[in-house]
Amino acid sequence: MRNGTTPANEPHRSARAARSHGVQRMPTGIPGFDQLLGGGLPRERITLLVGGPGSGKTLFALQTLVNGVRTFQERAIFVAFEERSEQVVADSATLGWNLEKLRERDLFLLDAHLPESVVLGGEFDLGGLLSALEAKVRETGARRIVFDGIDILLGTLGNPLAERREIFRLGEWIRRRRLSGIVTCKTDVDGALPRPHDAHLPYLADCVITLQQHASASALLRRMRVTKCRGVAHSGSEVPFTITQSGLQVSTCPPVVRSSSAATAKVSTGVPRLDAMFGGGYYRGSSILISGSPGTAKSTLAASFAESAARRGEKTLYVSLDETGAEITRNMLSVGIDLAPHVRSGQLTISSLHKADRSAEEHVAAISSIIVASKVRCLVIDPASALSVENGTAMAEQAVTQLIAIAKALDITMLMTSLVVDPNIEASVSGVSTLSDTWIHVSYSVLAGERNRAFTIIKARGMHHSNQVRELVLSSRGVEITDVYLAGGEVLMGTMRWQKELAEQSERVEAARKLMHSQEEAELAVAEARARLASLQLELAAREAALNSVKSEQTDQQQRLAKRESDMRRLRTADTLALRRSAARRASRGEASE
Repeated sequence: MRNGTTPANEPHRSARAARSHGVQRMPTGIPGFDQLLGGGLPRERITLLVGGPGSGKTLFALQTLVNGVRTFQERAIFVAFEERSEQVVADSATLGWNLEKLRERDLFLLDAHLPESVVLGGEFDLGGLLSALEAKVRETGARRIVFDGIDILLGTLGNPLAERREIFRLGEWIRRRRLSGIVTCKTDVDGALPRPHDAHLPYLADCVITLQQHASASALLRRMRVTKCRGVAHSGSEVPFTITQSGLQVSTCPPVVRSSSAATAKVSTGVPRLDAMFGGGYYRGSSILISGSPGTAKSTLAASFAESAARRGEKTLYVSLDETGAEITRNMLSVGIDLAPHVRSGQLTISSLHKADRSAEEHVAAISSIIVASKVRCLVIDPASALSVENGTAMAEQAVTQLIAIAKALDITMLMTSLVVDPNIEASVSGVSTLSDTWIHVSYSVLAGERNRAFTIIKARGMHHSNQVRELVLSSRGVEITDVYLAGGEVLMGTMRWQKELAEQSERVEAARKLMHSQEEAELAVAEARARLASLQLELAAREAALNSVKSEQTDQQQRLAKRESDMRRLRTADTLALRRSAARRASRGEASE
């Protein structure tokens, strides 16, 4: 029998994977568990499940058989020493396993309740039961078997030696038939085996798994520990698990593939100004924390990121722990963020997980399932701090840490919001601020009777960022981060900033008016000076003309005088010459007479 979503060759791949590390593995198909042991439980060996009432032993064992039939085509037998088979079928109906159909051919349920006479007499051995089971194994070809409630059987014997004998016989029978066996046994409230005689059980098993549960605050917490597993490497640390509508689910982190180079690609924050501040946005695959008081726009920043991711075609999961998807979609419209088209297209999934309905571990399991099923690229948890309300801070921190590890392993960009109760303390309630790659804090600034939103980037690994406080403004156009505005060494916001800007604008207008007036006065003075200069130039020209006229007249006069003097000199010279000539003539005449 195959699951419709499982490829035909899936069992063969599982078998090859189980043999690849020496000890063969039997996949349980329980989400998250097989990863703990590198493929599943040891095949053809005995696994002991111990735990208190309601810890999930029977569910673990039965789920392993159901998955073996459906996914890995391995028929199975379930032997019940405590519950009757009809009760087991009825209890599993809510899980959707349909045991009625499986038991027709692939899963045999055997009631092994002891008669009251045997219980009172203490005379019993497994010989007859094992003979009947051996026939059933040959008939069905079963490869897996569960003995549920072995402590019920051992309690009827009343003899430590008889107990050892029967449990040893059971173990040898399982190994000889090359079956993969699971045996369950109850413990007391402290996790110890209730009877000293049962202490030998873990030594006879090849693998021992302890299931525990305890109440913390208002949540029921479940833990699982692999305390022993021969031939298989395991950590032995406690691992949280949950019981969901489809069965057990173990909260394990996928292995992180370490790359020799860090991611440099960036994704938009959804706020253009913030993209510019980060040089393009958040690093892909990073974790972002937005902390702040109620109403400081944490969810709006988260929705901006989710809307931007969905718009560029990346599968995005928005997990809300205090609002429904319809409320989120409606509320974001007031700031210009329309999520509805992306929800309809399937790019954006809004999942509302009420914080009081589940434990933190159950939330992690539910979110992990959606991430894997939807192949999510971007994840929003709003607010992650809500996990601490019902589960305590330590558990919430562990849950968020696990989500961060899962996101890192799958290269998912994860944005979380966290409520800060005390506005004077910039800290995350869940205590994961140190694990986040980027931490943004939004708060209120109260001044002059007005409350405004303040935006600060506390840290951004690997990115340049401003350490200044900026105002965050919400409008119908979305989120806007304003420029830093300083006055007197103080950042002003809101009305104070508006008033200061108006005052500065008035001062600038008045200064401009005064400059204009001064300019006009200067221009008038220049015009007057130019007019005076023109007048002086005209006067200068007139005076220069008069001077030139005087000079010309003086020259003419000098020329006339010189001519007159020349004429007189000429005249005088002419008389002298005439006398001289006359004297010469007389002289010549006198000489001649002599």
